[in-house]
Amino acid sequence: MLAMVPFHQDTKKDTFADEVSRTRRAMPLKDRLVRFKALAEALGPSDPTFDMKTYTDGMWEGG
Repeated sequence: MLAMVPFHQDTKKDTFADEVSRTRRAMPLKDRLVRFKALAEALGPSDPTFDMKTYTDGMWEGG
């Protein structure tokens, strides 16, 4: 019987997943994409010389 009782963590995951689904249904994809594009544009232009590998390697090396 104990194995049938959901863990607290599983309940939280299910609740979170349900809330994400509900939110996505409430706002159409087109509207969400417009919002995210505006947020990305607010960050400014990207740096074409940025090297993600060098950046992440530096995090692993502590530098």
